[in-house]
Amino acid sequence: MATIIRTQVSIERDTTLPRDWSVNTWHFLSNSGDPVADCSLIDTDLGTFYGTIDAFLAVGVSTVAHVKHYDLTDPSPRAPIATQDYSLTSSSSAAFPAEVAIVLSYRASIGSGENVKRARGRIFLGPLAVATSSSTVGDVRVDSSVRSTIVGAAHTMQDALIVAGVPWVTFSPTTAGPPPWSELALTSAARIVQHGYVDDAFDTMRSRGLPPSTRTTFDI
Repeated sequence: MATIIRTQVSIERDTTLPRDWSVNTWHFLSNSGDPVADCSLIDTDLGTFYGTIDAFLAVGVSTVAHVKHYDLTDPSPRAPIATQDYSLTSSSSAAFPAEVAIVLSYRASIGSGENVKRARGRIFLGPLAVATSSSTVGDVRVDSSVRSTIVGAAHTMQDALIVAGVPWVTFSPTTAGPPPWSELALTSAARIVQHGYVDDAFDTMRSRGLPPSTRTTFDI
């Protein structure tokens, strides 16, 4: 039986408060009939991805990322079918504000008449070290070597996952329709990721920003 595994990677901050964690959500196609075993295969290659790019993370990031895998054929609210922790080694350089991110964009190939937007996705990587940037004539951009490393890590991960039989996929809940989802609904809403890129412009996720701790005012 085929299913889609939704994997959430929560990158802990040094505050250890869950509300401060940065969460990345991935989807993988499981065809083996044993999604729990497939989670172990995913952990191997997804863990390698984060181990390759963790030096770009800000100094305020903890040394651990918490991973939870969900079988999307399960009814909501879903319990994880497997969990794992990844060890991280973040940068020692100064940090950008917590909401600054580098975006890994990805998409699947689609056929005629298919909705392009439903075959795309984005992973917001961060919080980030200032060392991920380069400055030219006043413009602060994502450094080219950082972009190459992230793209290379994503490519390597997908190559390994395809060989392992649990490819990284795009997943469209709109295409799948309202849950609970059947095997047919899930597989029809998934496409194997075949293309990806990282732009040289930083992005933001305001929800990752720190709440204000003080206020400076004026009165007239």
